[in-house]
Formats: sequence, structure tokens, C-alpha cells
Amino acid sequence: MADFANRGLTSSADFDTACACACAFPGTNSKAPPLPFLLPIGRSVYSGLQTRLIENVQRPFRGLRSLNFQVSYALPGLRTQVEPPSQYPQL
Repeated sequence: MADFANRGLTSSADFDTACACACAFPGTNSKAPPLPFLLPIGRSVYSGLQTRLIENVQRPFRGLRSLNFQVSYALPGLRTQVEPPSQYPQL
């Protein structure tokens, strides 16, 4: 990579600053610093459990036509191999 950079075949992202030399790919504004991007490394798996119980009761007792009972539960789970960089806050 250093050989390419010495010949100007680089971008400002390689220097972590605005393009101070003649970069081959300076972008629209060569004085703008590079933007950090997250790279797709590692593996993340999302698994979860959702359940819902419903009970409809018709005429449970005098004066009441029907009752409806509902219970819902969700258990989320995220497993990842990669820790986010410190400049990106945990959501």
C-alpha cells in the first residue's frame, strides 16, 4: 500500500486527515476529512422469542357479554463477535 500511496494512488481515508498531497481520489471537496465507516467484519446473530396468549370468554356471568384476556411477552437476544468502536455510542 505504501508504494501506491507514494505514487498518489490513495485517498484521504488512508491518512485519517484531509488530502495534503495529490491524492488520486480526493472527492468533491479535497479539504474535507474522511468519514469513518463500519466494516462488515465478524458475525452478529439476532434471535428472539415472542409469545401471546389470548382467551375469549362469552357470557362469563350475568350482565357481562364477554371478556377478553391477552398476555404478550418478548425476549430479544443479540450475540455479536465485534465490539463497536469507541467513537460510536451504544444505542
